[in-house]
Amino acid sequence: AVELRTEPLPPDSPSGGAAVDDDAASAAFASSLDLLLVHCVVRLEDTWGPVAAAANRCLQQLVTAAMHPSEGEAVAAAAALEAAELLQRREQEHMEFEQFVFPFVALAHRPEDPSLAVRRLEIC
Repeated sequence: AVELRTEPLPPDSPSGGAAVDDDAASAAFASSLDLLLVHCVVRLEDTWGPVAAAANRCLQQLVTAAMHPSEGEAVAAAAALEAAELLQRREQEHMEFEQFVFPFVALAHRPEDPSLAVRRLEIC
């Protein structure tokens, strides 16, 4: 599954330290990115071209970020690479939305996180 990971800031960084719970902030940020992914996929089919183009660019950035996971997450990196290739094929071959969305969503699905699946379905 494509996973977006964030690393906690070191305590000596400008935004790190005791005032902010880095793990909670990182988890909230990653959760927001997970949901942004779904918003972008949905907006790929927007009837207004600039919105669809912006969604595509955002989705490319999210997938690129997912290709650089934390240490020991080779499976997530492989899924992100496959998702990036699928995005590229979608553009080059002018794939229909249905041909693209089901394989892409399968790459992004995380069976170990059913609450994420519920939140993603609510967006759709």
